[in-house]
Amino acid sequence: MPLPSFAAAIISEPCKIALINLLIPILLPLYARLRKENVLNNFTRGRTYQCILENPGIDFNTIKNKIGLRNGTLVYHLDLMEREKYIISRHDGRHKYYHIHPEHLNVPFSKVKDALDSAVPEIERKIIAVIEQMPGISQKEISIKIGANKRVVNYHINILKASDVIIIEKRLGRSKIYLSKKYGQAPREL
Repeated sequence: MPLPSFAAAIISEPCKIALINLLIPILLPLYARLRKENVLNNFTRGRTYQCILENPGIDFNTIKNKIGLRNGTLVYHLDLMEREKYIISRHDGRHKYYHIHPEHLNVPFSKVKDALDSAVPEIERKIIAVIEQMPGISQKEISIKIGANKRVVNYHINILKASDVIIIEKRLGRSKIYLSKKYGQAPREL
């Protein structure tokens, strides 16, 4: 049974090209990447950013309750602002605390560091203090100095590394730990 003439027209190559050329200008704006300067032009993101600006170190649930958003919506907007470096976050156990990114504050990073340090668990503050006193120290030496289990120290070292607080340098099969440059210390040059 032959195809109707309109079906043959839809299947033909020139028709497909014409249809694609017609749909591209309509659908392309839906896939456009958000420019960094337009991130806060969204009402919900603007309110969320303002909430974090007014309450540095605020946790997820408090933001959610103050603004009245659902979990998924808030996660989306917070992730977007963090990816575009408008905010930074800090984990403490099961909670996540948010601060304005230092690039968007008119204060030096050292002052922001002090605010972030207040949200850092005590064991991580001890680890940072030991690394500050003894740059290039190993995890084993840290666990002995602070009197904590090696696995616990390893867990918190990984958190600090993921947060760009420390740098782990491996030399000759031995790991040496330093504070990152933004914390005022960097590995020695070879």
